[in-house]
Amino acid sequence: MFDNLKKRLKKYPKIRKTLRTIINYTYVYVKNGYYKNMLLYFVKYRNSEKRALKKYGFRKSKIHNTHFWRYNDGTDRVYRRYYSAFLNDKKVFVKICKNDSTAQNEIKIYKYLASFDIPFLLKAESHSLDFNKGYSMLSLDFCTNLKPFAIPSTVDEFSNYCRQFLAIIGELNKIKLLHADIHKNNLVLNDKDELCLLDFGISISQNVENSVNYLARPGTYYIQNDNIRIYDDAYSFVKMVEQLNPRKEFLECDEYKQVCEKIDEFSIRLDMNQFK
Repeated sequence: MFDNLKKRLKKYPKIRKTLRTIINYTYVYVKNGYYKNMLLYFVKYRNSEKRALKKYGFRKSKIHNTHFWRYNDGTDRVYRRYYSAFLNDKKVFVKICKNDSTAQNEIKIYKYLASFDIPFLLKAESHSLDFNKGYSMLSLDFCTNLKPFAIPSTVDEFSNYCRQFLAIIGELNKIKLLHADIHKNNLVLNDKDELCLLDFGISISQNVENSVNYLARPGTYYIQNDNIRIYDDAYSFVKMVEQLNPRKEFLECDEYKQVCEKIDEFSIRLDMNQFK
């Protein structure tokens, strides 16, 4: 039966691709418990959050997506919900999350970034650390489609991404800011297929008082010795690319080599003893 179904679906690649996507997303949702998050949202949070959004001037608010990540031994979760809404007739993303140290740090960083004209960021429109029953709110420019970073099909496209990333870390270095959490879901592609940097929850700046007590997972930092972590965005980009297994010719392009040469140009050392 299944063999016959597979043969029939081969004639319709679009339908097969759609079914495969549905199956994959269903598996991920069940495996990670995302469905529990959605049930909790509809049962407990939906009405109160919508009332709070209305209070802050947001109109036509609707859930865009939702997720959580685990920390400590994996039993603790931090929930994130993203709404699409209108604020002063402008469409925006609204990020709602538990008001923990990463939320407080991200709002501090966005306040700092407001003084600069940086093209690769979604601009912050509004924020609050006392949004709704222990949750914070951050609204950003709306973008229809933000795709996770992936290795493109051609070396020229990859070179262009590397060139854009060099411009990004160049701008961040000027203002003494380290993103500290570069990976494919934070370095994304916007509607124009340009790199866009998201999530400054654990970012570090010499000009902003840091309030984070959570550190990036392995793969976004390297350790010089047992007690010191050296955070370096260029290094993180290189590690991210390696994990995506590009062909050899991608790693030999000049722009990628230039990113490798930027490692250690601007980094921040953290003594791990202060986080114990």
